[in-house]
Amino acid sequence: MDKIIRYVKWMLFSSLFLFTFVSLTNFLVDPNGQFGFTEKYEVPNLEQGFNINKFIYKRMNIWSRIQLHKNDLLMSNKASVAMIGSSRTSRGYNACESLHLKKVPLIGISRGSTHYLSREVVKALQYSTLLVELGGLIRSDLYYLDDTNIVLPEAPEASMHDLLSFHTLILSIAKIMHHLDNQSNNINFCADLGKNVDFEVNEGTRDTLKKNSEKVFFGPRFTQRLATSLTQLTEYCEKSPRTANTPLDIIIILGPIHPNILSDDQAMLLQKRSELIIADYGNEICQFSFRIAASNSRTRDNNNWYKYSHFKPILGNAFLKDLKIID
Repeated sequence: MDKIIRYVKWMLFSSLFLFTFVSLTNFLVDPNGQFGFTEKYEVPNLEQGFNINKFIYKRMNIWSRIQLHKNDLLMSNKASVAMIGSSRTSRGYNACESLHLKKVPLIGISRGSTHYLSREVVKALQYSTLLVELGGLIRSDLYYLDDTNIVLPEAPEASMHDLLSFHTLILSIAKIMHHLDNQSNNINFCADLGKNVDFEVNEGTRDTLKKNSEKVFFGPRFTQRLATSLTQLTEYCEKSPRTANTPLDIIIILGPIHPNILSDDQAMLLQKRSELIIADYGNEICQFSFRIAASNSRTRDNNNWYKYSHFKPILGNAFLKDLKIID
């Protein structure tokens, strides 16, 4: 009988401890911004382009929350230039001192996400220029989440279910680990993160990236995908509150490309091909143009690259200067 009583007490104590730990952690960390304890809604690991845990990213159904977070970023200040792209945008451009420029990167950004975020920029009259990565307009969405017709949800409301949820606990732990990792590595997001980072040499990755880039940029679906995206952006413009007095310059950009991935001749061919397609779009509300980063001695220097797919801010910011986005 005493054993049974001790067992029941142990179970009660364990349940109470687990209940307290889960609820207190979720309340204090507040990963979804539901309980008002933290100042800002946040999804860990996304803004600066670090890899979010695939289990959380694909299995925990937080995609709509990520989109909500990105929309908040777009509307969080009075910037006049928005920049939408992938981790290349996140890691390759330092916009910390350019208050008029707002970066909104998303790892492995899909066409659906690119369309959605572009629509939000078109609707916001504070923006006069939109920079959009070419890759986000032509990428196949098959590998990524199907968010083509995503609808922005309302901000999540606080509930007892979320307070006690192991789902929320996983996000809380991910957020804690993210901040601990940043502190342990003393990361300064407004510094040149690539300054002391050696180039990652991986011939297998290089060959795969080269093959995939040629397939995406010169494959049979390139024209159709780009035209579809441009049609969608044009539709957003036509349905927006913009007029000829509040136009938007939409610049499709292709940032620095490593010479081992695309040759200068291939880059020139891609530019001509893109410009030919884009020439058929645009009106007095939205004007479209295409710009590609120039190839030069700096782009051929591996010290200016994290790896074959990602350039450092020394190249990205030079491109922004060429575009007259920054001084």
